[in-house]
Amino acid sequence: MYKSEIALDSLADTEKLARSLAGALLRGNPGAILLYGEPGAGKSALAGALVRSLPGGGEAEPSSPSFTLCNIYCTIPPIHHFDLYRLPYGPGDDALLESFADESVLTLVEWPENLDPDDFPADGISLRLRRPEDYSPEGSSRLVALESLGPCGEIFLRRLDLDRLFVSLNFR
Repeated sequence: MYKSEIALDSLADTEKLARSLAGALLRGNPGAILLYGEPGAGKSALAGALVRSLPGGGEAEPSSPSFTLCNIYCTIPPIHHFDLYRLPYGPGDDALLESFADESVLTLVEWPENLDPDDFPADGISLRLRRPEDYSPEGSSRLVALESLGPCGEIFLRRLDLDRLFVSLNFR
């Protein structure tokens, strides 16, 4: 299992992380990205920046699908962006489970904690966004814990351009 943590001090850092994720996606799809975090943690901002960073996403106007459940973006790879905030805890709907099974699609899920653990994808990565315990306006505004889920997720996270990330973001 691969784990790391990154400090994001600004929206610009969130966009740098999204561009790095997009670059790794062009070399191989982990299958799913599960986005955890309290309301306002930056899940939708990261998802939107990722969509805009992929080929075909430059003109997209990403938004959180909290009322529609799913937005589909014709990027490379295609993104199915689900928001499970308004769903009660339980089994995933057919569209989500079909998206997890489609290896050509990146399934992006906000609020995956509302999904029955039996329905989690076998492969992918999770990103947990949170404010640091010692948060101050002068310090890091977000910490992102990255963790692999399965072998494809581990390969994907190791594929990230770590040298560039170490220079532009603060790994902990």
